[in-house]
Formats: sequence, C-alpha cells, structure tokens
Amino acid sequence: MDFWLTCICDMDWKEIVGHKNNIAYLQRMLKVDKVPHALLFNGTEGIGKYSVAKIFAQNLLCENGVCDSCPSCRAFAAGSHPDFFEVQPEKKGNGTGSIKIEQIQFLQEKTQSLLMEKQSK
Repeated sequence: MDFWLTCICDMDWKEIVGHKNNIAYLQRMLKVDKVPHALLFNGTEGIGKYSVAKIFAQNLLCENGVCDSCPSCRAFAAGSHPDFFEVQPEKKGNGTGSIKIEQIQFLQEKTQSLLMEKQSK
C-alpha cells in the first residue's frame, strides 16, 4: 500500500539528545521484557519522537539488543522486517495530516495474524 513508509534508522540511544527519563523508562521495559501492547509518542514536532520510537522498535525486535548484524537488524535497517509496520499520516496541502481508516484496518489485519520473527507482540 502506498501509505506505508519505511526508512533506515541508524541511530543509537546514546545519540539522542535529552529525553533521559523517557529513554531510561523504555530501556527498563526492554530489560524486564514488559512492553505494553501500544505506546504513544507525543509532543511537538522536531523533538525526536520518531527517532526514539524507531530505536525502541529495533531494540524490541533485535535478538541481541541492536547488534546491526543479526537477520532481524539487517531486515529492520533495510525496511523489510516482517514484524515492523510504520504508519505515516497523509499530508494535506496545509502541511497537516491524518491517519486514514484504511491504514488502521490494514494494521489491524496484519497484527491479528501470527508474528513472523519474534514470538511476542
């Protein structure tokens, strides 16, 4: 579908400026393997939500905590990981955007099936 976008996120937690409490919270979730079914990254534009979310997703999917060499990391970097879906709002002429119903329906359909790589959602 044309509204799914992927990109390579070659950053690390150490490269994120600020957000120390948020990053510590996310890292703690990964360490104790207690990740909620959904997370909302909210805030003003340009503060790093997207970068933090991508790094968190890669950490969640990696077999070794982002080694950049396992099959999961390579697939994530190539934008082809079978268990990673990214939803981007469709932009309007005034620069604002919204997520379409079709995008949510597609995501629901995909997440109801079994995960391909990792055994937890």
